[in-house]
Amino acid sequence: MCEKIFLFVKINFFRILASASEDGSVKLWDLRLTKRKGHVQGKNCYTPTSKLFIYVGFYLEILPNQHNQLVRPIGRWIGAVSLEGELLCCGGGPKAALYHLRTLTPVNPLGLTTSKSLEDTGAVHFVDIFADENKIAVGGEMQNTLFITNLNGDLLAEIETSASCVYTAAHRSTSTQKIMAIAGSSLKIDLCTANFSYRDRTINFPVLI
Repeated sequence: MCEKIFLFVKINFFRILASASEDGSVKLWDLRLTKRKGHVQGKNCYTPTSKLFIYVGFYLEILPNQHNQLVRPIGRWIGAVSLEGELLCCGGGPKAALYHLRTLTPVNPLGLTTSKSLEDTGAVHFVDIFADENKIAVGGEMQNTLFITNLNGDLLAEIETSASCVYTAAHRSTSTQKIMAIAGSSLKIDLCTANFSYRDRTINFPVLI
């Protein structure tokens, strides 16, 4: 039986593709390989069913639901993944956590060190590693909140959002300006500036009748 694939993310420097899926796995695919190199955990489920898999090699697999500190009763599915250098962040039914690709074990479950609120939030639908800021953004069904943590998992900010469920956030930082846009289950887009610690303004889209 095939499981749904929720997301693909690629890092160009290492030429690695990450997939997050309903079966609770995050698979890493090495674009330099033409066949499967191996796997770390779980059943070997690689099957070349399309032209894509003929040219992409199955590299490694992460199973967050096998780590007790990440398990939650809302499911094993993974709905969000982010890659930056040798760091990977993912979440979904399991709590959001940061991994190092050399060990493939959770370096830090995000927010568990300082924030009970992040530990008890709902499903994760968005994560992003801000390498230039050494921060991680975590969003989803989290009561109108986007969480910002550092790479140690410590909570830095809880940004109030117009959307009850955050699906995406895009940021850009230069030497003179920082801005982040947050969107989700709302007709509004929230904008943050400065240190990404609060909502600065909101863009409203008119409802067409």
